[in-house]
Amino acid sequence: MSSGKPNVIIPTLSFVLLLAGVGVAIFMSGSDEQEVPTGQPAPAFSVPWLGASDQSAGPQDYRGNVVILDFWATYCEPCRRTMPALQDIFDDYASQDLTLLSVNVDGPDVGREQLVSAFLRTFRLRFPVLMDNGSAARAYSVSGIPHIVLVDRAGRVRLSHVGVLEEDQLRAQLDDLLAEPRN
Repeated sequence: MSSGKPNVIIPTLSFVLLLAGVGVAIFMSGSDEQEVPTGQPAPAFSVPWLGASDQSAGPQDYRGNVVILDFWATYCEPCRRTMPALQDIFDDYASQDLTLLSVNVDGPDVGREQLVSAFLRTFRLRFPVLMDNGSAARAYSVSGIPHIVLVDRAGRVRLSHVGVLEEDQLRAQLDDLLAEPRN
């Protein structure tokens, strides 16, 4: 005998998921600019670190290093698949001039820091995370995630990739950039 409640739960859950998707789309939009072309200077931004809202960073702070910008969110399944590879790269390249700026783009919800911290613990991720307020995603015209941007030592965008980038492809790109002479 059905009480009718399951018939209400599914449409309600669907509506909530639709609203969440619309909210994410609104958060990720807001820029009429095109994606930053390769070879162009990497746009500057400054957003706070997770757990240290009084300290902020952006790619301009790491000139002279190769920088990986990884735009991601906790709800993004493809982002979750890339995280172990990014952790391995973070560990394996620690002694080289490489900086990983992991940029979380979850919406500005109450409890976001706790959500991101729990995500990092669950997936055993040890790299630091920047908490985007929308300015970093707008600067790079992020329209989908995961979105990986590679910035060379001179501060130029060398790769902008939306979607899962296989670890071997990312490592090959990084090795090429790290092999380039310093300016």
